Amino acid sequence: MTTADREERNRLPRLNLRALIYRYDDPVFVMLRHWLDGRNPIFRQEVVRAVPRISFKGTPFDSRGARTFFRFVGDWASGIGCLLAPLFLLAPFIPWLWRVPTVLSAAPTVAREIEGRTWLTLRSTPFSTREILEALHAAGTYRVAQIWAYVTSMRLAVVGILAMMVIIMTWFPGRSSVRFGVLDWLAYLLAGFYFLAEPLIDTAVDGAVGIFAATLSKTQLTAVINGVLMRVILWSFQVLALLVVLPVTNNLLPANQASNVPTLMLLGPAYTLALGFPAEAAIVLILVTLVFRVVWLRLLMAITVWRAETI
Repeated sequence: MTTADREERNRLPRLNLRALIYRYDDPVFVMLRHWLDGRNPIFRQEVVRAVPRISFKGTPFDSRGARTFFRFVGDWASGIGCLLAPLFLLAPFIPWLWRVPTVLSAAPTVAREIEGRTWLTLRSTPFSTREILEALHAAGTYRVAQIWAYVTSMRLAVVGILAMMVIIMTWFPGRSSVRFGVLDWLAYLLAGFYFLAEPLIDTAVDGAVGIFAATLSKTQLTAVINGVLMRVILWSFQVLALLVVLPVTNNLLPANQASNVPTLMLLGPAYTLALGFPAEAAIVLILVTLVFRVVWLRLLMAITVWRAETI
């Protein structure tokens, strides 16, 4: 065996994110492919369009207050309101403040084709219904990608600061030093990964909610209203789940952990360690939540494709 062969054998495998994205057909990866590639004609045509401005003329919402509110929300979706909103510093940590613009951006995409009677024409192209919806989904989320980038960068700064604090406390001797086991390190790594990946997954999920709402609507305004209502209903399921979970956790968990269960369900599993739960619980909860969200996103996209084919 030559020296070059030994070096090749001992070389550590490199993680090629681009190859990983193009290898799997997960909705999140498909969305990223369109973002990175941008050559799909449906995606490219949809992206160059301005952020949709829904007209309230002739509807019960035809008032100055409603138009002003929607314009502010639309500016937020275009990136301006994200920096001007009074709570923009809290947005990376409170999902309700930044997830609705993604629904507002994605919902009118399919509804615009239905309202303009061009949906059947679009389906007559060489692209399948799934490929059309994936391109429109990616375009709707791409328009608000700056919000995802802003939220992720803020979270990355928080993770970096916390990582420095953990390294100082664990690797340098002193009164404040702590000892971490293998499970503790694994829990912190998974929590950091999920904390950074959550905005991207949320963007894909909210885009899929908007696309599905559009397949149930005949106008862009109806699609936006249906998308917001669906988003609120999905959030209400989290609140209703507390009615089932709280009696069980109150009997099984210590008082301090049981009192943090509502906060954990509202903020997500990335905060498990910060709320005082053990490392084992954090690992299980993060992995279960990640698998559930991936399966749920795939199922939602499959239902959306089925619904779009019946239009």
